[in-house]
Amino acid sequence: GRRAMGRAMEEVWGISRALEGISFAGVTDGLVASRVAPGREAALNGGRDRLSSAAKHQGGSMRIGVAGLGVMGAAVAARLMEVGHEVTVWNRTPEKTKPLADAGAKVASTPAELASAVEATITMLTDAAAIDAVYNGPNGLLSGGVKGKLLIEMSTVPPKVPIALAPKVRAKGAAMVECPVGGSTAPARQ
Repeated sequence: GRRAMGRAMEEVWGISRALEGISFAGVTDGLVASRVAPGREAALNGGRDRLSSAAKHQGGSMRIGVAGLGVMGAAVAARLMEVGHEVTVWNRTPEKTKPLADAGAKVASTPAELASAVEATITMLTDAAAIDAVYNGPNGLLSGGVKGKLLIEMSTVPPKVPIALAPKVRAKGAAMVECPVGGSTAPARQ
């Protein structure tokens, strides 16, 4: 109930502060995602590590999963690792996990394994079919241990896709935030 929603909001705050500079739009389940105002990118170079301060607010680093290691997903995972979070990654093309594994990320063999290993999972997937397979497939995220966890859907897809996904996530006892990402990878790496 309210306690789970409060915890989910704190996690969203911490992760969104970590990824400040990326434009987020949209919400699901009444949770609010932040949108960075134009011109804020300059503040990212001010010497303050926003993700580290978010981790301190949370009482330490978080275990965060990233599913979908295209250009943006890989940049987000790398940034989360750079600022001290424990990151586990999964990609349907396993070779894409190697650079992050070499940098210290753990690698999950399935989306279900990823979801079970982390507190929050970020997904950045190609399209609606990929979202369906990664969330609902036989070894999908929702077949893993997601109860009480946060799923952050950042794929740039039509709104109907995450809207249809949200009740399935809730039915598994997890919280979901829809945060489609836009822009370039540069802010994700700063």
